Amino acid sequence: MNTARFTELASSHGYAAAVATTVPNVFYSTGCISLGQRLIAGTKVFSVVVPRTDPTLVLPVGEADLAVEIAQPGAKVLPYGVFYLETGNTADSQNDRKLAELLKAPQGNDPIQVLASLLRELDLEGKTVAVDETGLTPWEWERLSELTRARLVPGASFWKEVRMVKTADEVAKLRQAALITSAAMDYCVANAKEGMTEKDMAAVYEKYLIEHGAGLAATVILFGPHSAYPNGIPGERKLRKGDIIRFDSGCVYQGYYADLARIVLFGRPDQPTLDKVSAYHSAILAGMERAIATIKPRVRVSEIFHAAVETVRANGVHQYKRTHCGHGIGVEIYDPPVLREDSNAEIEPGMVFCVETPYYELGLGGIQVEDTIVVTEDGIQYLSPPTVPLQII
Repeated sequence: MNTARFTELASSHGYAAAVATTVPNVFYSTGCISLGQRLIAGTKVFSVVVPRTDPTLVLPVGEADLAVEIAQPGAKVLPYGVFYLETGNTADSQNDRKLAELLKAPQGNDPIQVLASLLRELDLEGKTVAVDETGLTPWEWERLSELTRARLVPGASFWKEVRMVKTADEVAKLRQAALITSAAMDYCVANAKEGMTEKDMAAVYEKYLIEHGAGLAATVILFGPHSAYPNGIPGERKLRKGDIIRFDSGCVYQGYYADLARIVLFGRPDQPTLDKVSAYHSAILAGMERAIATIKPRVRVSEIFHAAVETVRANGVHQYKRTHCGHGIGVEIYDPPVLREDSNAEIEPGMVFCVETPYYELGLGGIQVEDTIVVTEDGIQYLSPPTVPLQII
């Protein structure tokens, strides 16, 4: 977590503490990802962070083992609920001893009650606490408000604001995620064979990710006219000569996401199609590169958006339209800010963006480029290998 930014923003907003209630924000603040919170609707996991102190993690006692193994050093753990695990001999393992202690100390069965008690214990009564409202039902918010005298305010936007600027460690993980993703795409291209299906290539891609230490995220790998489907599902379409192969895919590496896009042509299509795809690819690549060149501290997001769209149009795709031309990335695939026309956000050093200028046309295909960069004090650095001109393989 960017603790310096958290402390600065909490002070500027007048927050004495912040409560994380969702998978991304709990992970961001503690390093712990709850399986239950990800996979079982209604599972409650919280992190309470007071500036300049270690976080406190509230989670089901049945997931105390996760806290022992992956929560950041110094994090206090408050388990709740019931779970049966025999402790046996713990003499030879420090983690076993920690887990045995947590199993003996559940705080009750009600996570909202445990959270309210924790706010009192942390001396937050009468103080303003930002609580991520997206992880609580309206009933749970009302009940928490009744059980504590802290002044609760919605905190989802606060957590997003903190997460916008990455630490050096976060940037390193985002770089590695982008490099693994790019290498997986290159591997697929090198092993493309006529007659293989989209599903076949998606399997090759995902196997590469796993073998290189990454987890699965979005996998959009489509052939020919099917590549015009922005979120298409890899299916049984077979690869044919002249097809576009479109990648819009990523991975997750140590909790941080990648999101890149590339196209190649599998052999030469007919001349009119080749001319059109080549011209459109050159135009959208020019748009993305112009957007990236515009990114620097204190530039408004809307200026970057206009630079991208206007450049694509100036290069021959006069009908080009987009709702956005990129987005931040971090513990979620879409971190703020999003590069939109209507955004007044300003660029700050340490922001990481996926910049993209895709074009989709039914009957032709999807033509897409997307690179990942980090903002420096005077410009940008690429985290992914930059997109190259259109390749025919």
